[in-house]
Amino acid sequence: LKREILVIFPDTNSVVALIFASTVSVVVAAFVLTPFEAVTARLMSGKGSTTSFWGLGLLARTASSEGLGALVAEYPLLCAKDLLFTVTKFVVFDSLRELLLFLVPAFAEEQSLLVACACGAFAGAMAAVVSHPIDTLFALRSTGSEDLKIPGL
Repeated sequence: LKREILVIFPDTNSVVALIFASTVSVVVAAFVLTPFEAVTARLMSGKGSTTSFWGLGLLARTASSEGLGALVAEYPLLCAKDLLFTVTKFVVFDSLRELLLFLVPAFAEEQSLLVACACGAFAGAMAAVVSHPIDTLFALRSTGSEDLKIPGL
């Protein structure tokens, strides 16, 4: 999507196009994944069980007993968490990769896979750190923690 945006709007900054493309992909993906995230949280907290493939039985039981609202209630929080993760990862990856290729031009041809792996690992770690607080809040709310107290604190 980033490439398409830059083709249609050639004067657009690459980082702006990257953030826009990431936002669109996260909003669409979160819409599809939110019910499955809700089921996963219930399974991990011990508040649900299933023997069916991918938890589809629990998904159907939750939808019938609590309504569809219970499955999509955390959509804004999931969007925020995934948006922070995705935008951070892509912006850090692209920026770091450009910086490394600028500082060491020989990496462009000989070590491009190594540079991509190193930049991807660092960007993933930074994105995990940035999105962790919202991920914790999402897990607490999805599992039905009444006081939203972080365990162990």
